[in-house]
Amino acid sequence: MPGILDVLHIAKSALEFQQYGIQVTGHNIANANTEGYTRQRVISEPRTPLETPYGTLGTGVQVETIERERDRFLDEQVRTAGGELGRWKQAERTLSEVEGTFSEPSEGGLNAILREFWDSWRALADRPESTAARQVVLGKARALVEAFHRLRGRLRNVRYNMNTSVGSKVEEINRIADQIAELNLRILNSEVSGHPANDGRDRRDLLLDRLAELVDVKVIEGADGTVNVYLSGRPLVEGREASRLATAPALQGDRSIKEVVWEADSAEVEISGGELSGILEARDKVGSYLERLDLLARTLVERVNSIHREGYTLDGATGINFFKSEVEGAGDIELSDEVVGNPSKIAASKDGGPGDGSNALDIADLEYERTLGTSTLDDHYRSLIAQVGQDLEEARFMRENHELLWERLRNQRESVIGVSLDEEMIKLIQYQHAYSAAAKLTSVLDEMIRTTLDMLR
Repeated sequence: MPGILDVLHIAKSALEFQQYGIQVTGHNIANANTEGYTRQRVISEPRTPLETPYGTLGTGVQVETIERERDRFLDEQVRTAGGELGRWKQAERTLSEVEGTFSEPSEGGLNAILREFWDSWRALADRPESTAARQVVLGKARALVEAFHRLRGRLRNVRYNMNTSVGSKVEEINRIADQIAELNLRILNSEVSGHPANDGRDRRDLLLDRLAELVDVKVIEGADGTVNVYLSGRPLVEGREASRLATAPALQGDRSIKEVVWEADSAEVEISGGELSGILEARDKVGSYLERLDLLARTLVERVNSIHREGYTLDGATGINFFKSEVEGAGDIELSDEVVGNPSKIAASKDGGPGDGSNALDIADLEYERTLGTSTLDDHYRSLIAQVGQDLEEARFMRENHELLWERLRNQRESVIGVSLDEEMIKLIQYQHAYSAAAKLTSVLDEMIRTTLDMLR
């Protein structure tokens, strides 16, 4: 038969539960501005009821668990959007830097310098015996050579810096993977003993958010509370163990290019999202820009030399190259040794006759020759500039779209996991009133016990 002491236990359980509620609410308020914090709530359940001839009687309340307000589906969406945002942010940042290296349109840009180079040959065709006109051709040629060197050097520097960025991102991924594996172990040890590791889970989720910004990963949580993280189908984190990434020289092409590999077996990692993907994709684009610039330089050298060799110098010599013939790209282009410092060796004449500048005019007319398929040399360069601008515009457009999506999803998730001070104050008042009611019940029971004892005296 239930008695006063049973009711006293009910009051005691109510007091204890409200204390838990007040403590959790206070913890929420204290961490309202803590990055990555997930608000918590106390989940209650009735205590084991008391069986009586008239049915079961409640015996109070107890804490079932303290859980986080978290939505895994939203987490996955935020991480996917964050990875795409990181990818296009990196691409936009890099391509913006590339666009700046071309300095187009400007007087110091390659487009203007190339046009001045053609104009100098046209002026020489009008005055083939003029030493001054020949000096101008050499001056414009030197400026063109320097412009090629400068532009290629800048693009190479951008590509080198991206190599450095790849290494930095790989180091950060390894560091985060190690931390997640360590947190897996801590969470496992805590929750095995029946203590929810909510703050540890918050820290792990924050790391998973950052990892997803860096690279496209798949996160699967196990029944034991640990998470496995997969990259390109292979485990990056598996329970308490973390695999490591590394960089290695590319197996094909430019060996200075760093590829991302698994440290254990040097197998290449297929990167499909995140900041690392944006860097690698932009680096490949810069590589294609360099190839097109090199093609322009090689073709220019071949065509100018081809015509120049057919012409005659002031002293009647022929078969002389204007540029050095062994050119692989824009970084190798140089004036030939015969021409450097010796303007009389410029082959302006086609027949060797005095006053003939037709060979110089043929070189000048290369400006309009469709040397590269259906494109002139100038068209080829302008299309390269247009491609850079188009790639940058695409990256900017995609970044803006994914930024809007990421912000919307993040705000949606924040409405679930974030701490609302107004809501917490309401909860605090509710717990306070419930605590006061439980305390009042205790006082009533105390009076009842006193009355009973007085009756027995």
